[in-house]
Amino acid sequence: MNLKKFILILIFSFSFIFPACSEININVNKIVIAELNGAVGVQMENFVNSILNGDCDLIIFQLDTPGGLAESMRLIVQNIINSKIPVVIWVNGRAASAGAFIVQAGGVAAMSSGSNIGAAHPVSISGGDVKDEMSRKLLNDIKAQMRSIVQLRGRNQNITEKMIDESISLTAQEALNNGVIDLIADDLNSLIAGLSGRIIKNGSNYERLILSGKLKILKINMSLKNKILQLISDPSISYLLISAGIFAIILEIIIPGGFMFGTLGAIMLLFGAIGLKIFPFEWFGIIFTGSIFALTLCLFLALLLILKSRTNNKISTGFHGMENLRVKILTDINQYSAGQVMCHGEIWRAKSDYGTIKAGESGRVKKIDDMTLIIGRF
Repeated sequence: MNLKKFILILIFSFSFIFPACSEININVNKIVIAELNGAVGVQMENFVNSILNGDCDLIIFQLDTPGGLAESMRLIVQNIINSKIPVVIWVNGRAASAGAFIVQAGGVAAMSSGSNIGAAHPVSISGGDVKDEMSRKLLNDIKAQMRSIVQLRGRNQNITEKMIDESISLTAQEALNNGVIDLIADDLNSLIAGLSGRIIKNGSNYERLILSGKLKILKINMSLKNKILQLISDPSISYLLISAGIFAIILEIIIPGGFMFGTLGAIMLLFGAIGLKIFPFEWFGIIFTGSIFALTLCLFLALLLILKSRTNNKISTGFHGMENLRVKILTDINQYSAGQVMCHGEIWRAKSDYGTIKAGESGRVKKIDDMTLIIGRF
């Protein structure tokens, strides 16, 4: 067998043992940069999906999060991995808990100096540890998810598992040294320079980013409405809303107040349930509109009750409050000589309107004259 045939057979054999990995060049002209600040929740999940469905060549998510809902994190990670557009996760602040998973999902994981990543041990909504058998199941599930993401992107599996098991947190330099992230970038220019020509591992495929020419960079931030929704969908805020809602309903039962406490409690419970994904987020618009209507109706009814009570109730102060009240004569009184009467449990100076009224008799208040009651016969 000559040398040429031997080499051909060797190449052919190795092609079965080590299949060729395809490399795709991606020309980047338009970049979208979106900030992901605050807790990972339903609103962040929806915001990420809206960006991923946009029209661009590269997406950079600027991340700063303390963590959040595991369910929202799973969906964000899944959507980033399945994205047809290359995604870069750039940590500017911290990527704690759920944020560590989102960083690993990015085709490129970058951090700025002074930021940190990790502390991904799962906790309950109230902040305490999940105990017993449920804790073991949850921990194994979370670790398996982290392994699958890291294996897909080709990063350090041991260190990322320690983020879950031991809640370790790494600085940017430590994360880079341990193969948890791909680069450190302190500003956008250095990030873009670090991305140029970089190869992204996506399963068995590799994608090379080609950044050349004049780049069109579009920054997208959450609107005020979305920021309010982000606040409401924060798991901590949602937990407080549910607690406050239950308390308000209990108050309504103990101290009935025209359904005000009950209505507010129900609204807070609904918002809290949406924030914790007990109810679908799509219901938010319907519930928000219904809540505004219910509050307006309650305020209108309360105003009607106040006006009605003011109209129907007699004035109970001053002379008008004493007019026609029954009094007991304590000493003889006439129109010239004042005496004493008992009115409303109080002793008053009094005169009669005409003639003498003997002690022990009853009379009624006709008018008041300079702090002296004028009494008529009953």
